Amino acid sequence: HFNVRPSNTEPLLRLNLEAASDAAMKARRDEVLAVIRGAQP
Repeated sequence: HFNVRPSNTEPLLRLNLEAASDAAMKARRDEVLAVIRGAQP
């Protein structure tokens, strides 16, 4: 599971991510970040 939301106090996005293992978390994080970085304004 993951949640991406704008910060209430800083000009950035917050990513909250849960995974069964550290390796799974890193893989999911990279996948979500690739989508965010590829998004067009």
